[in-house]
Amino acid sequence: MNKKIVTLALATVMTFAMSITSFAAGSAKAPAYTSTTAMAYEVDYSVVVKTKTEGVKADSIVMTAEASSTKNVAIEKAVASKSVEGKKVEVVKTVGVELTGTVPADGKVKVSVDGLGVKKGDTVLVNHFTNGAWQEESASVVGDDEIEINGLKSFSPFLISKVTVTETTAPAQAAASAASAAPAAQAAPAAAPTSPKTGFSLEVLFAAIADLF
Repeated sequence: MNKKIVTLALATVMTFAMSITSFAAGSAKAPAYTSTTAMAYEVDYSVVVKTKTEGVKADSIVMTAEASSTKNVAIEKAVASKSVEGKKVEVVKTVGVELTGTVPADGKVKVSVDGLGVKKGDTVLVNHFTNGAWQEESASVVGDDEIEINGLKSFSPFLISKVTVTETTAPAQAAASAASAAPAAQAAPAAAPTSPKTGFSLEVLFAAIADLF
């Protein structure tokens, strides 16, 4: 009789253990960006750039040693900021230009870049060397080879990069893979229910109770 009482007590403890909620670990924060590829991006400094904003002039770029030595990492970081799962971002061409004059009150400057080959809706990356470091500026393609840079507060060297964004996984292929995996998932036999925390099976509990009678 004592054995049966002990068995019943153990079964009861296991039942309560199965009801304990197990919490998932918190999501890890994305690590800070660090350069790993050390890619060397070629910059065309001879391309003709014209401004379409009154009071602003486009000149040949003058790169300091500090700006030149850090430009590759700046472009690489800008590419990384546009990269998401399932998409590949590649730099097609980068041009350099020096903007001078008076910064508009709204911070918007329109430039025309001959031969960059961008059309409305394409993606461009604009890096601006200011206060001794490169920073990415908001920009959009508003027409054929016409780019609008937003939020400017100062002028200095700019790097404008045309990039392509392509799918790395074809949607049709992904759908086909999901469809082929569905029958296998449906055919899999259901496993006996277990506790998410202890892994204890209900079958064991029922067997222990049955042994009492």
